[in-house]
Amino acid sequence: MKRKLVSLSVLAVAVSASLPASAELQFRGFASIVGGTSSEDSWEYRGYSDKLNFKPESLFALQASTDLGEGLSATTQIIARGANDYNVDMEWAYVTYQIDRNWKVNAGKLRVPFYRYSDFLDVGFSYNWVKPPQLVYSLPFNTYEGISVINNGRVADFDYIFQGFTGAYDGGEDSSVKVDGLSGVNLTLDYDEWLSLRGGYIVGDVSFDAGSSFGALTQLLDFYRLEQAKNDLVAQEDPGVFIGVGGKIDYNNWLAEVEYTELKVDNSLLAVQKRSYVSFGRRIDNLVLQVTYEKADDESNEVALSSIPTALASDTPTLSPQGPVTLPAGTPVVMLDATGQPTPQLLYNFIHDNVLNEPSVSELSDATVLSFGARYDISYNAAVKVEYSKFEQDNRNRDASALRFGIDLMF
Repeated sequence: MKRKLVSLSVLAVAVSASLPASAELQFRGFASIVGGTSSEDSWEYRGYSDKLNFKPESLFALQASTDLGEGLSATTQIIARGANDYNVDMEWAYVTYQIDRNWKVNAGKLRVPFYRYSDFLDVGFSYNWVKPPQLVYSLPFNTYEGISVINNGRVADFDYIFQGFTGAYDGGEDSSVKVDGLSGVNLTLDYDEWLSLRGGYIVGDVSFDAGSSFGALTQLLDFYRLEQAKNDLVAQEDPGVFIGVGGKIDYNNWLAEVEYTELKVDNSLLAVQKRSYVSFGRRIDNLVLQVTYEKADDESNEVALSSIPTALASDTPTLSPQGPVTLPAGTPVVMLDATGQPTPQLLYNFIHDNVLNEPSVSELSDATVLSFGARYDISYNAAVKVEYSKFEQDNRNRDASALRFGIDLMF
């Protein structure tokens, strides 16, 4: 961590020295110090167990920007997350060209505008929850490298912001997800400062390696020469679509927010993710009280069902293994017979019961969360929060409660 910090400091000094005298770096920062505990000791909910922990959702960030003249500017943002042992990562790094008062272009490493709070996802001070609803804000990445075009203006009685973007995401060796041709549009409409509406549509070619979760399953599919089923489990440049709509009302100190998202990857065993939340609150001077209900209505991808042949269910001799099979540690016992060997019938049952009907690839399927929270602004740049959440997931027979609290800062 020290080496990364020193490198970034040297880089900042070098950049500052290379800029014209008129180009000044402006620094802004934000931080969230969050602690929490859950009722479970056998598994972690949102990174928390039954022991008090301040790492899962705490972070510190620093943003630097400079005006390069002629409509050009540059912005970088580095973040140290507790979940990553406070190692420093470059979250944003982009150049902006302001064409005129209504049009601008950004290019570089940018935030993918999946959600209403995507641009402020890490800035806890910008929303009333400790962190945005987990079931909706659950995608494994939030940045991309590419270009975006933004237009703002006014039509009828609405102020609008329209954004179109294109690029790609490659998380490298540490990520199981890669998206090529990541492109989309979104539109935000604001009316009279109390109503905000937003909609977005994003597409991309998704490569998703489920091997880390289903190593034994992919080996067995390969062993039985079920290439199509294996290819479905390990998506390779399969078309994906993300849709998100939402809105917010802030009227006479009454608050309401709603957001719905849907994600589908064609030709894949990955579940069709349908997520939503609704939140209601009341502002009393510097205090906000709110309740939030989240729901995941994930569905099995029925198209993938056709890739698992009937022959597998009937246990035909042509699909039977020749001799013992050595399986990796952690192979689900439901795939094995009394002698400890897999059979096509058991493999078929496992796929249907655990991957298709109750999608195991989707860790948060068939889940609900009910949360009660409070926020108190102690100054213009600091807010303290507390939130109690009750999580239930029927298809995995899991439930947990969590208490989280923290302070959000802007500086």
